[in-house]
Amino acid sequence: MSRAGPRRALAVAALAGVLVLAGCAASRPASPTGDHEMAPGARVRLADGSSLAYTRVRHDSRCPPEVACIHAGWAEAEFVHAAGAAPGRTFVLSTRAGGEAFETGGWRFELLELGRGASPPAAIRITRAAD
Repeated sequence: MSRAGPRRALAVAALAGVLVLAGCAASRPASPTGDHEMAPGARVRLADGSSLAYTRVRHDSRCPPEVACIHAGWAEAEFVHAAGAAPGRTFVLSTRAGGEAFETGGWRFELLELGRGASPPAAIRITRAAD
């Protein structure tokens, strides 16, 4: 009997275990509050059934990382908060110094970081708005 048979069986079993664990992790719902990294077009479902979608970058005048600039520039990312059948509320968060947040529908959304490139990811913090 060759040793390739048991090795192959062990490799297949290990791969199957990794795939099962990956499937479980992918199907787990994300916590609606906390920090999220979102790609353009991504949506996060919130605890009250509403959702937050990251639609696009509206403006980006930031200096490229490999270039020395006099002014660092800034960028704006567009989001939509939607609840039920009502039209969503579109808002913009900026990378300007000091940061900013937007509150709507009992939620507070804060842009933590905006990546670079054609479709940059956005890191956003979602918390309940203070009443």
